[in-house]
Amino acid sequence: MRKPRLLLVPAVLLPLTLGIAACGGSSDSAGGGSYVFNPPSVSTSDSPTGEPTDEPTDAATDLPTDVPTAPTDTPTDEPSDTPTDLPAGVTPAGTQLKIGDTATVDYALGTEGDHGILKLTLDSIDKGTAADLKPLKLGDQAAGQVPWYVRYTVTGGEGSHSLKFYTIGAADFDGLLPDGGTASPLIVFGTWDKCEVDDFPEDFGPGKSIKVCLPFLAGQGTKVVGAWFAQSGTAYDQFDGKPIVWK
Repeated sequence: MRKPRLLLVPAVLLPLTLGIAACGGSSDSAGGGSYVFNPPSVSTSDSPTGEPTDEPTDAATDLPTDVPTAPTDTPTDEPSDTPTDLPAGVTPAGTQLKIGDTATVDYALGTEGDHGILKLTLDSIDKGTAADLKPLKLGDQAAGQVPWYVRYTVTGGEGSHSLKFYTIGAADFDGLLPDGGTASPLIVFGTWDKCEVDDFPEDFGPGKSIKVCLPFLAGQGTKVVGAWFAQSGTAYDQFDGKPIVWK
């Protein structure tokens, strides 16, 4: 059974609830569909009506003032749940590579527990054109945006047969901008001949290779100059760990 594809939205869009601002054609249309998510609007008022909420209450105000305070030397840094140990032979977290180089990672499937060794080679970063986006029917959301295609070769290593039917995607990678920021991943459902993201085949395993293309959007005049592997919950996590970077 094929596992559904799930690609993450840009790192700046992290509310717990995401609203769909616009969508393209259905997945059975000739050009496929694309979704771009925006956070819902959030009221800055403390009350549903926006009226002041500082009305007097009946609560007692003569509370004792000599309540002991918590000690100030209590440590505030909690230990991270992100694992830092990596198997022998894999690329260390934080490694800096060049485009064309290969990283070896222990790729995990999160809560499913399956994992396997993968070799990730960043083959190229190619600039597309605004015309490439027309079949996706993004409308105004694509105004001023240019697609960039981050292309990898993924080769299975030890234990990688457990990854069959899985999709490696923008949940694990980011395109990098010259200022150190990340490009916006383009979420595509259906087929798009400019940049395909396929599941690992049923016979995926050690020595088996597939090509992966991950599309990102950047503004006119901005380049995608690199990429990183930053799988969440691993030593490569961009917040609690150190990604592998290609530039």
